[in-house]
Amino acid sequence: ERALLQIPKKLAPEQVASLELAMCVEVSFQQLAQLGGIKGRRVGIAGLGPAGLVAVQLAKAHGASEVVGIDMVASRRNLARKLGADRTASPNAKAWKADRYGAKSLDDAIDCTGIPASIEFLMDRTQRCVTIFGVLREEVKFGARHMWGPGVTLMGYGDHNRVAAETALKFVAAGKIDLTALVSKTLPFTRYAEGVELLKNKKAIKILFDPWAE
Repeated sequence: ERALLQIPKKLAPEQVASLELAMCVEVSFQQLAQLGGIKGRRVGIAGLGPAGLVAVQLAKAHGASEVVGIDMVASRRNLARKLGADRTASPNAKAWKADRYGAKSLDDAIDCTGIPASIEFLMDRTQRCVTIFGVLREEVKFGARHMWGPGVTLMGYGDHNRVAAETALKFVAAGKIDLTALVSKTLPFTRYAEGVELLKNKKAIKILFDPWAE
């Protein structure tokens, strides 16, 4: 019982269906809070899938002065802008030169891909900290260029916790996070296989399975 949250009755199922994901992403902001938080800072979010789209909104809710969404897919960049990103960019090293202290540099960044190339792209363009949310399965290269100037901090993930869940729910209830934007389609459980195929073929961000849907 101590691990349950009471959801306000005013919230519809689609508003909280992805609350667990929002809790998970909030943990990365707790990590950045150890360094002073992101209020008034320029924050980059790499990987604009479900987690990245939540991270964009959380960054704004936590007071970032500018949120930059980074993804190769134009439709995801467009959705990120609708959800609050001030600017979006493709991870193109030629168009966005590596420079940790240039006009385009980031103060902090969160990687939602878990891909070393993405993380290293951020490290080459971030001043203070890159924290990793995406599941990391390979090694990341931290070189001399990341060590000086002062050096950039590469930070791992924390633990899921009730405060993170409560913070995410507070932002949802206050209208600062729109989790309905992640729901591409609502289906009954009898059409579960159809929903999985939509996800596998990247024709949906998330499927809300509603046992009362038709």
